[in-house]
Amino acid sequence: MPTGNVPPAGESYTADPYRIILACPPDSVLMRLLEWLDPAEFRFVPAENGEKATLLMDNHRTRQLAVDALIVDIELPNSARWVKEIAVNYDHPRILMAVTEDGGKTGDEPEGKMPDMERMNRYFYPVGVAGYVARERLQQEIVPALMNLLPPKVLIADDNALTRSIVAEAFHQEGVRICQADNGKTALEKCRIMNKKGMMYDLCIFDISMGGDTYEGISTLETLIGRPDALGSVPETKALFLSAHGEVHIVKRALEAGALDYVRKEYGFENTLLERARAAFPSKVLIVDDSKLHRDILRSFLEEEFQVTVGRRKVKSRYHIFEAGGGREAVEIFKAVRPSAVILDVEMPEMGGIEALRIIRQFEKSQSGSRAVIFMHTTKDSRETVDDAIKAGIDGYIIKGSIDGEKLREKLNVKLVK
Repeated sequence: MPTGNVPPAGESYTADPYRIILACPPDSVLMRLLEWLDPAEFRFVPAENGEKATLLMDNHRTRQLAVDALIVDIELPNSARWVKEIAVNYDHPRILMAVTEDGGKTGDEPEGKMPDMERMNRYFYPVGVAGYVARERLQQEIVPALMNLLPPKVLIADDNALTRSIVAEAFHQEGVRICQADNGKTALEKCRIMNKKGMMYDLCIFDISMGGDTYEGISTLETLIGRPDALGSVPETKALFLSAHGEVHIVKRALEAGALDYVRKEYGFENTLLERARAAFPSKVLIVDDSKLHRDILRSFLEEEFQVTVGRRKVKSRYHIFEAGGGREAVEIFKAVRPSAVILDVEMPEMGGIEALRIIRQFEKSQSGSRAVIFMHTTKDSRETVDDAIKAGIDGYIIKGSIDGEKLREKLNVKLVK
């Protein structure tokens, strides 16, 4: 994950809200987010103009505090210029723009009046802006948009502080946010609070035995899954169990409770947890093509829900999808959102797919974290093109029009679970 978006070592992992800079005029509808979203989960810092937003970014970097996202009202003066400066100078933060889909006010760019969506395509996507929310549907769209963009959040419940610390540090290195609980009751309450907000932890990790109760972790999960009326309408809870013991009857009961898998506390157990967690988290996929038609086709294939194996179970999952209309734009968005997979067109204006691939692989070498799966999406399968792609670091290629949605998801998942 980008180092600028990861909490620094030594920062508390408990009840750690997402930090979001909100760049908008004082009378903007965006200011309603301070009322709509819980400050325990989203800590908004308002900025009334680009200069203030830049100063806040600089202040957070000086204090070694993560900025998880920047939400910008596109109507702010000179927004194209200073958003570009922030994208370049502050380690590619995750940026969302607030726009009016069917119009917009007069822009401040040299071209003068320009609809918001055209400004997005011309000025903001090329510098790595990850997407937008429509003012008209802000209250309905903002939480899904943020959850699509922000790092995963995991709950670890264990009465052993050292175990929690080991897990927190390992997940921190992957850019994952950790919340902690030292007993099942507290964990249950945290899950209920999240669910009331229309959210859920991407993964829960429960110690089987806590506070002298041999099965407290198991009973906590049974309550979460078995009492949906107490949680509201929420997705299926994804959970892993930890234990220092490996008795067959305990493992059997843990799995019967609905756990994805069971991990024994032994040397290197945190790496096994990370491996299982990566499979449980929704994968981010970046679709890159200068043809909107081809992007729309791929998006329609990938938007469908599918099943993925995590540990010993199959669970429902779906991709978080981002788009880029060219190679240069793809590189910038890749740096901002760090997708798990990229589907990359070969021939595009300004920067082709193979050149973008080389830059992405070079960037990955300079960062910590896992390597993305990248497929070339092309009408050509010439030996020369394939050889160039392999040398640049491709994982495979897809001939346009030769694959359906089910086969594409299968092809991606086979690579992602390795």
